[in-house]
Amino acid sequence: MTGFLPTVESADLVELVVRATLVLSVAIALQWLTRKGSAAARHHLWTVTFALLLLLPALRLFGPSWDVPLLPQAGGPEVSPLEVLESGTSVVSAGTPLAAPADVPEARGASAEAAQPRPFIQLAFLLWGLGSGAALVSVIAGFWRFRRLVRAGRPVECETWLTELDALRKRLSIRVYVRLVLGADSVMPMTGGLRRPVILLPASAANWSDARRRVVLSHELVHVRRHDALRQLLGRTVLSLYWFHPLTWSYGRNSCTGVEVGGVPC
Repeated sequence: MTGFLPTVESADLVELVVRATLVLSVAIALQWLTRKGSAAARHHLWTVTFALLLLLPALRLFGPSWDVPLLPQAGGPEVSPLEVLESGTSVVSAGTPLAAPADVPEARGASAEAAQPRPFIQLAFLLWGLGSGAALVSVIAGFWRFRRLVRAGRPVECETWLTELDALRKRLSIRVYVRLVLGADSVMPMTGGLRRPVILLPASAANWSDARRRVVLSHELVHVRRHDALRQLLGRTVLSLYWFHPLTWSYGRNSCTGVEVGGVPC
């Protein structure tokens, strides 16, 4: 039963979970309130939420903290047990039995044992590390898969496609250069890349009509303008670190861009 007693590590873990629950609850409530608003507002909401969740551990370690006493202290100057032992004096209060000198090593041993991490806390951190590691590996695998698909494809050289892409990019006020790549027929339209955006299309896109080409390019360029690749990276990282929290998966259920990791599908 001693493994379930509260320790400093368990208190920090519970405090982190409580703060994450508050942040996620506020984000879900704001998403429900803005359900009839623009999709860009909801995307910005979740981006800020992901950033806050990633900063919570750092704020817990490096942020300002203070101790608020729950009970008022008794009047008179405080005297620590170490000062009493060094001065040789004794502080006796009414009805308080004196501790025998032989109890001091036992008390030190008990405090040292209490300072050690409990087996339950060690098991909890082990399970969290295994789950987070597996989730982060899937994120890395997704980026590697998207990069492999882009390398296996061929750049679009059709002047009609490039002219349409450049016109739409200027209309959406996108200043960065966007590459256009044709992949295999099984590839679905998607956008990826953090610094150098890439739009990946299936090989059958060469036979698309002008209207369909314009619609797909516009849709993918909106992902580029909103930096959805970066937002998706933040979201998957948060899901990897907070995989044990059920509220974090509400984003994955409500997001159409949470399917692919390396690229944002159409």
